[in-house]
Amino acid sequence: MSIIAYGKRHLFLAGFMGTGKSAVGNLVARRLSRQLYDLDEMIVSMTGRSIGETFRIEGHDAFRHHETRALRSIVISAGAVIALGGGAPTTPLIADIMRRTGRTALLTAGWPAIWSRIKDDGSRPLVSPVTGDSEPEAPERFERFVARAEAILMNRQRLFQSIADHVVDTTELSCDEVADRIVAWWKTPIVEQPA
Repeated sequence: MSIIAYGKRHLFLAGFMGTGKSAVGNLVARRLSRQLYDLDEMIVSMTGRSIGETFRIEGHDAFRHHETRALRSIVISAGAVIALGGGAPTTPLIADIMRRTGRTALLTAGWPAIWSRIKDDGSRPLVSPVTGDSEPEAPERFERFVARAEAILMNRQRLFQSIADHVVDTTELSCDEVADRIVAWWKTPIVEQPA
């Protein structure tokens, strides 16, 4: 039996948009005295465009390439807190890097909570009306969002569960409470049983 210390490994924060990865990442990084890297912010800095613009102009594959390149530049450093974009783990190389270089906390939340956090963020393509649509009323916007989001999450759910070392439902928790739970989990030594 051996105890594994994760001090030099990375702590990845994964989950669907609006679950709190970026906001919680700042708190977790401060509490663990680690550098925070927000993959979406890095891509905005690299490309000079918003995430939505990069998707629109360069396409999905190019965006995933930017994510992979950004993550590769991070993981060579000492252990950091890394807030991933919602779809980053869908890239097989990113999922592999995550498994090899750290542990992952998966953040989840119910649709009403996610919607309340992101509904006014026009930079998120999933939130914006479909091109040519008039701005629908709030209940209709929420219903459209849920229908689109559920389809995306259904495709990602198995993958998210396979990469998760720890899961925190953020629906009813403040960012501080989520950060507390992640830090407590991170600091708990892992005991490996012999094979």
